[in-house]
Amino acid sequence: MAGMEVALLMSTFSRPSRTVWMQHKLWDISLEQRLFLAPASPKDVLDLGCGTGRWAIEIAKSYPEASVTGSDLSPIQTSTIPNCKIVTADFSEDWTSVKSWEHLISESDKYLRPGGWIELQEFHLPLQSDDDSIPPDSAIACWGQIFIKALKKMGTDVDSTVTIPPTLQDKGFVNVQHVHRQWLYGPWVQDEEGKEISQLFTPNLLEGVFPASVRVMQKALGMSQSETDVLLDALRQEVSDATM
Repeated sequence: MAGMEVALLMSTFSRPSRTVWMQHKLWDISLEQRLFLAPASPKDVLDLGCGTGRWAIEIAKSYPEASVTGSDLSPIQTSTIPNCKIVTADFSEDWTSVKSWEHLISESDKYLRPGGWIELQEFHLPLQSDDDSIPPDSAIACWGQIFIKALKKMGTDVDSTVTIPPTLQDKGFVNVQHVHRQWLYGPWVQDEEGKEISQLFTPNLLEGVFPASVRVMQKALGMSQSETDVLLDALRQEVSDATM
């Protein structure tokens, strides 16, 4: 059955706050309600691409002695926590671009204290299945191929879940750990945790990832509105198919 492999190494798309909230809940489940995996006692925290700012606010509450800054392009977040500030900024301009994870990692080394930690989260594309239940001619498989092509044309590293660990090591980071999680989608999921993930990830795909991805396809590949509408309709049908 199908799902998305998630590596704890997250880029998100331009999206409404509901889909960002769902992603936050998905990571909450994936991390077993932990705010982070690194064995750290944070004093200064920078959350790049903070979305609604919920994680930054939660970590500020949990570590009142820490100074926390969240940064995101979309002004959908607020904070009333004294030790947490949320700024609306494009860190791809002010700091670096996630189009180049190597550059981001190099830049982070300049700002981390000795013994400091960096924790990265990213999606792995395309959508995959453990039992080969996604036919190669399906809309889901087609979407993955087209989306990856569009991202590559825009200069985005689509292999980041594979390239980030060795890049960290090449830049001198130690204790590098690479953790995988699966986000399941569709009506076929039976176990309770899987159902909880599917109930969040399925609408996140339909409301956030898929619509945002076709905008990338239109911009990068020149696909027409009618072409992407047909693809979206087929994706909605397949995601609701219990056999895939």
